[in-house]
Amino acid sequence: MFKSLFALLIAISLTAVSATSLLAATVPCTVIEVSGSTATLDCGSKAATFKAGDVVKVKAKTKHAAAIEGC
Repeated sequence: MFKSLFALLIAISLTAVSATSLLAATVPCTVIEVSGSTATLDCGSKAATFKAGDVVKVKAKTKHAAAIEGC
């Protein structure tokens, strides 16, 4: 009984984790303006997928510096 209940609990947990990862989306955006602690982003037609109050994670692409040549 305990093993089957534990297996059911694990199955439900894995299903919940899979469902939340499917909801996550990657949307490319461009920073338009930065004012204090507020940034304005242009996400094109994909902006309709967001609602007011949504929590988003922003990952900035860094520009690589020119290579330093040695002797």
